[in-house]
Amino acid sequence: MNEELLKTIDNSINTVLWINKENFHNSSLYFQEFNYLLDGVLENKKENLEGLYQTKNFHKDINIALIEKGPQQSVVDASGPILSLITKNSSTKVLLVHENVEDKLVDKFKKKFKNHDFIEFKAQAENKDA
Repeated sequence: MNEELLKTIDNSINTVLWINKENFHNSSLYFQEFNYLLDGVLENKKENLEGLYQTKNFHKDINIALIEKGPQQSVVDASGPILSLITKNSSTKVLLVHENVEDKLVDKFKKKFKNHDFIEFKAQAENKDA
């Protein structure tokens, strides 16, 4: 498990966008971490790992959205509908988790969704034996 990712998802985070270029599956980067946060829901789905999930983190609601970026689509465009729904009534702090899918994501999201804070967690080499 990536301890740095789990530490990053602290009580200030309202929403996590888990962004991928391909279909999500149980061997996707960060699958174990998000499955853990969602109490095994992803593991039980087996197929169609997509959509929006809500769970509790530090005794408050947190949204975790699985965003599949199409080949001719920007990440902001792929995330727009779900993020608009989540952030409709209040400002949020959003964590963007991805495997280097696009450059300058925080700037792009801040430009389109001005009332929200965005931080980024990019793929890093990790020790698989840990």
